[in-house]
Amino acid sequence: MSERTPAEPTAAATAESVPAEPEVRKTEFSPSRIATASFILFLLAYLLFLLSRVILPDQWEFALEVETEVASIELQPGVVTQWRIDGAILCTTGAVALEAVYALEDEALEGERAICGGRRWSGWRVDQLEQVLTIRGGSQARMALIDGRLSVSLRSEAPSLGEFEAVGAVGPVALGNAVNLIWELDSLPAALTFPFTGSTTLGRAVSWSDGAMLRSGSVAVFTADESADRRTQVDEAELMLGDQVTLAQASEAAVWPKGFIRVGEEKLLEVVAFGRADSLSIDRYGDSGYDFRPGFLARIASDPQIAFWGSMLIAY
Repeated sequence: MSERTPAEPTAAATAESVPAEPEVRKTEFSPSRIATASFILFLLAYLLFLLSRVILPDQWEFALEVETEVASIELQPGVVTQWRIDGAILCTTGAVALEAVYALEDEALEGERAICGGRRWSGWRVDQLEQVLTIRGGSQARMALIDGRLSVSLRSEAPSLGEFEAVGAVGPVALGNAVNLIWELDSLPAALTFPFTGSTTLGRAVSWSDGAMLRSGSVAVFTADESADRRTQVDEAELMLGDQVTLAQASEAAVWPKGFIRVGEEKLLEVVAFGRADSLSIDRYGDSGYDFRPGFLARIASDPQIAFWGSMLIAY
């Protein structure tokens, strides 16, 4: 008997015995898919940017234009302020090196209409036209229209708040830490203006004991851009009779507010002030007060970066 040689497996049998390798599908990144993914990422980044610009504190430029009967100023420390005080009655406490010829008569310091407020005060009047008061920084000033007079009270924690000078006649003469300036409104110099750098409060809390208050005014808010041609108005608010508004330094490193005060034709204190802060305090009679700042939509509409990237997103 002859031996049989096993038959070699055919190609078909070999193919059936060896498992087939799984088919690998390659993902195709089409241009449309890439564009869609990029748009979604861009949109998410823009929304995060928009949220950060709205939530994080921002600085705004506030502009006040107010008519009031009372105003208070805390002058910036380290900065000297000079005011022309022509025609004023100068009331001081303590010894002042002014000649007796400028002293007021005793009758002017007594009674209900006592000009300087009592005998502990000394009253002086200098007739020279150019009179200058130099006020040291950190002093407090309060201006009020009372009984047909303009009264300016100056106080300081330092021994002397400044110097008085009548050009060509008196001084400079050192003053104490309490000075009052008084003018009769009927004889008030027309060009009398009080510029200042410092925190200011316009108006006062309404009270039965004192009728001096803020009469009217407005607040405008601008973007805090250094270039005037790019600064735009964001929001505004009208002030009501009896309001009290405070514009203060935003932080220790921030720029102090600036402005000026003058007596207008209506015999009211006309105040213009500018300051940079994240909000402005307004106290209203019968209300707890609030911090005025631009609203959500106003902040978005006024932000140039939001507008720029938003237009890029729309164009995309």
